[in-house]
Amino acid sequence: MSGNRLQSKVCVVTGASSGLGRAIAMAFAQEGAKLVVCGDIRQTPAGAPEPDAEGAEEEEIEDDLSSDSDSDDEDDPAANDPNRFVPTDQLICQLYGEGKAFFVSTNTTVEEQVEKLVATAVKEGGRLDVMVNNAGVFGPMGSAHELATEDFQKTMAVNVTGPFLGTKYAVKAFLEQEADEEGQRGKIINMASAVAFREVPMAFSYNISKAAVVSLTKTTAVQYAAQKIRCNAICPGFINTNMTEMMFAMPQGAGFMERATPLGFAKNGTAEVGKSAVYLASDESSWVTGASLAVDGGFAVHT
Repeated sequence: MSGNRLQSKVCVVTGASSGLGRAIAMAFAQEGAKLVVCGDIRQTPAGAPEPDAEGAEEEEIEDDLSSDSDSDDEDDPAANDPNRFVPTDQLICQLYGEGKAFFVSTNTTVEEQVEKLVATAVKEGGRLDVMVNNAGVFGPMGSAHELATEDFQKTMAVNVTGPFLGTKYAVKAFLEQEADEEGQRGKIINMASAVAFREVPMAFSYNISKAAVVSLTKTTAVQYAAQKIRCNAICPGFINTNMTEMMFAMPQGAGFMERATPLGFAKNGTAEVGKSAVYLASDESSWVTGASLAVDGGFAVHT
């Protein structure tokens, strides 16, 4: 079922090949986005089989819009999605029309690549309306005294510097264009986490990085409100994606997450995050900025 809440919008989503980024990109396309630019290091979804020497034949596309969460739960629609290994941009084009999406190889910790990603979106789409800074890593588990400094720095680079660079070049693009028909120059959506408000034991680097993303979001919102630029964050709880599969695989980790989530695990949490991103990208949230939207089953408020 398709809508038009994002009709004519040009959107960029980083980390769009898998998990939450893929769900957001698909949700944007489903809601009529003019163009979805998918930025990621790898075009194929995480877990996709490597093509054989002859080259894998293109997978047949079926009209199934459930997003890829890399879940092993047989009740999760994404786990049985026949299109789960089709690159996000290709799936969007085959479901919604040629030219509706394309892929740009992007390491979000490299400034020149983020600048190119945004510039390409503006060149191909005529403007930029929505920037989603989603790419992230969980990073090694451990307490402060156990972590290698380089591991801490890598987590900060991907989870904090990446969204900063995405914000920097999105704002530059927004300031160079006129406001849209809704009176807005552009919207930024940062992927934070519920752990920004309730820390997870042993996830030292990840906790800190996501708290920083919330601060980045609020600071950006205040700084650019007068220029009609909105910035909000989504704070997911425990959703089984390729990034969090390590925690789900640990008995103590899965037990902690289940006990800490009052509503229990979402059957298709990636899709719920996608719907939340559509809301923040649309005119329905025109008076919302600096917010951190919890999509976490009550984790952050449960004690």
